[in-house]
Amino acid sequence: MEKSVDQLLTDMRTDVDPSAFEGGIDLESKYGAAIRAADAAEFFAGVFSRFQDSTLTNWLLCLTFAWKDLSFDTWKQVLYRLSADTNALYGFIPFATRFLGIDIVRAIKEDPSIDQRVRRYAAHQFPKGGPAPGSIWSRESLKARGVDVEQLWRRLATEGAPMRAEVSF
Repeated sequence: MEKSVDQLLTDMRTDVDPSAFEGGIDLESKYGAAIRAADAAEFFAGVFSRFQDSTLTNWLLCLTFAWKDLSFDTWKQVLYRLSADTNALYGFIPFATRFLGIDIVRAIKEDPSIDQRVRRYAAHQFPKGGPAPGSIWSRESLKARGVDVEQLWRRLATEGAPMRAEVSF
């Protein structure tokens, strides 16, 4: 029986705790199958809805294995699911720009299916489009987890993502 996303996140909480993570728990081996069995957009919408600030960043870094290959379309589905939750959007928009290199504020502005309230929120909270992509810290964090940032950004750009990061082909 498949676990609900809420139950899966609850079960994972003690293992994703920073001290537990430093203890060498292999989250991909332990939870990878359950995460893959869940709808990716629903799972990550649950992460963004449930956690904020440094806790959210920790979860996202711990779960890099689960999101690094997600398509731009999947990230748009996450965005759609979060559209009624400004607290979650406040975490999602910086993640999408900082780590994925996506100009998510532009994507919000240009997508006619996005509610006008979300467009106003994004424009107000992130008038310059969110944090700059690819800080040294974010690049090193992803590299330590086996992610080639340039390759990730090129793939997302190829999939039609409006990019904030400079992408070379």
